[in-house]
Amino acid sequence: MSKYTDIEYVFYQQEQDNIYANRPPNEFDDITKGYDIKSTWIDRSVSPNDIYKCADNTENDAVWLNITEDTSSIDELYETDLFILDNNNITNKYITLSYEPQDPDEIIFDIKNAPTQYYGDDFKQDETFRKRITWEGLGLDGVLQENDKIIISYTRSL
Repeated sequence: MSKYTDIEYVFYQQEQDNIYANRPPNEFDDITKGYDIKSTWIDRSVSPNDIYKCADNTENDAVWLNITEDTSSIDELYETDLFILDNNNITNKYITLSYEPQDPDEIIFDIKNAPTQYYGDDFKQDETFRKRITWEGLGLDGVLQENDKIIISYTRSL
């Protein structure tokens, strides 16, 4: 069962990030400043740096989660891409991520109200176009439908 089952999905083309901040984000770093849910903020005023993800971008009441684990060297960022599948995705049997995943084996492919999907069995990274995730000939081939809501989570290199 997906951990995102109870969340209303919204497709975002491109969120604003602040990866060179000199302070932590606050409640006023919100939608009015271009931040979306899933925007990334890196506070470089502390060492090691702190990494935040926007969980709520409501005007004057934004919520940022500190997702810092070990930032002794910030070489990676955790990304989450949201998709609502269209006819083109279904026909061509792929989606294109915002960034190239660092390790395809660690890609998490969540479908709203569906069981966990597995890399290699249900989907895979295209060998030529590394930002493309395909399901042609795999477990999701013929299963996914137009308007299915998909969340792809992965680590990318800076």
